[in-house]
Amino acid sequence: MELRIDLENFTGKKVFAKYSFFLVLSERRKYQMFLGPYSGDAGDSLVYHNGSRFSTEDQDNDEYSKQCSTHQGGGGGWWFKSCVHSTLNGVYHKTSKASKAWNGISWNTFGGSSVSLKKTEMKIRPVNLGPQ
Repeated sequence: MELRIDLENFTGKKVFAKYSFFLVLSERRKYQMFLGPYSGDAGDSLVYHNGSRFSTEDQDNDEYSKQCSTHQGGGGGWWFKSCVHSTLNGVYHKTSKASKAWNGISWNTFGGSSVSLKKTEMKIRPVNLGPQ
């Protein structure tokens, strides 16, 4: 599979991040995620989490001494490493200002840690689609 992430901030600027390879393992492996090479104009804020397991409030699978999902992820699940360079499942804010750093929906290389995004989309598809 490949992954494309579309991001939009509150001023209407749109950027994307694309990964030529995207794999999420089974529940037994805690939904561990692996990425291939990056392309796009959003900056690569997901590579830090490459190889991380998915964490939620009730399943703390990150490498941090505190629980990233509640400590910096706004309560949403994500592939936290230790802790956040991106989180697309954070708290949705009606403005770009999150109530605290990493509380909102964020992509570090597109706005920084305390800027919450307006809209995000994650799209996956098979790499070999054949003739189009």
